[in-house]
Amino acid sequence: MSVRRRSRLGVSRRDVGAGLVAGVAALLANVLFHAGMVARVFISDPATVLADPDIVWSIFHWGPLIALPLVVAPVAALVVGTVVWRIGMPDEPAPRRGAGTGVVTAFASLVVLALVFGVLAGLSAVSTAPFDAVGEFFVITMVVFVFGTVFTASVIAPVGALVGYGYEWSLARRE
Repeated sequence: MSVRRRSRLGVSRRDVGAGLVAGVAALLANVLFHAGMVARVFISDPATVLADPDIVWSIFHWGPLIALPLVVAPVAALVVGTVVWRIGMPDEPAPRRGAGTGVVTAFASLVVLALVFGVLAGLSAVSTAPFDAVGEFFVITMVVFVFGTVFTASVIAPVGALVGYGYEWSLARRE
């Protein structure tokens, strides 16, 4: 039985390691999701894509819809993963529990991402309609969370489960 050494903040190397692994998993899930979008465009009309390959890259001209998740999701997953592992995991490695904690981390990171989109939308609304900023924040946050969950759950849930299980399994093998 191992005992986690804690820093002054109350987190251990294991907790931070889980956060780092969650951040990498979030980046992987984002890349997989965007690759799936490119594959979907190709499968829907391969003749057009082969005739004009720039159509595939037009998917990436959405700007913040592509760039923001690729930056914010790994950072959010690092912080959320560290906190979730600190709160939800026992001192001993537990691969099955790690799988569940990985899924919780993935969806909690999606909540943080939705909040970031909401804050940005609210801040942009402040300059044009200050009284609509709060409503804009809530609407965009809910839209991003709901659609993010619907469209990415099939990617982030298995990736979170696999990564959480794998991380805890590797810790159990080391002991």
